[in-house]
Amino acid sequence: MGNEEYKKGGGKKGGAKKGGAKKGGAKKGGRNMITKKNSGKQYNKQTRRNDNYKMKQGKPINRKKVKTVNISSNLNWKHENPKKYIDTFSNEYFRKPDIINKNEHGVCIWYPKSNENIILYGEKYPNVFTEHWCRDESIVHMCPSQHTDFFYSFIDIDLSNKLWNDVLAISGSIGYDPLKKKLYARCGSVEANIASLYTCILVNKGKITLKELQTKKIYAKNIQSTKNKSDVIKMYKYLLKTLSKKVPKTGYWEIAFPSYKKEKIC
Repeated sequence: MGNEEYKKGGGKKGGAKKGGAKKGGAKKGGRNMITKKNSGKQYNKQTRRNDNYKMKQGKPINRKKVKTVNISSNLNWKHENPKKYIDTFSNEYFRKPDIINKNEHGVCIWYPKSNENIILYGEKYPNVFTEHWCRDESIVHMCPSQHTDFFYSFIDIDLSNKLWNDVLAISGSIGYDPLKKKLYARCGSVEANIASLYTCILVNKGKITLKELQTKKIYAKNIQSTKNKSDVIKMYKYLLKTLSKKVPKTGYWEIAFPSYKKEKIC
């Protein structure tokens, strides 16, 4: 038995294996669990076996790649600023447009759904807008400081019959469709449009008068405040709080046809 049996086992029967470690692996007491990553795989589970801890292979971590929208490179537009802003708005604030017209003087349009969010400074907020347009145009606007307009943002709102003209007098970049009940602001960014629409609501609700707005240069201050993240978020939250989710469409404008409401006669 002795020498022959000793050679076959690589040592005494029941003794050490090749490598010098006893059967059973590591010594007792090595119970500190360490989570590792090895070759792209995550090890994050442990079992107890023979008073030792053994690592088990877990599932690989799935990292979703963020797809970057690049629309501007495929456009035959004349103006560079709106081309660039399509990619900026799509990637940083919202998503790819619903309509894309690639030709010169074209337009990209977004129609937000009720369950969609807008992203401001990396944070998601419920959407208040009904449409966004980015047009191949560069409208020179000298006030409150020189810039160019090309990006439109729409909200649903029923403007006051008494104050609607004051709202439209805030800026040459404000417009209203009284049948659709859609108010829009046009500027060079969604932040500036938020500031413009915020100012419109203040005037429409009688919080400030047009004279006060112009004398104290409130509109200019609101536009300038878009340089500050906290101010933009404050103004957007005011839109969220104030705007109605459902604005009834009557099919007529009372200012144009004042007798229709009562007599149904135009």
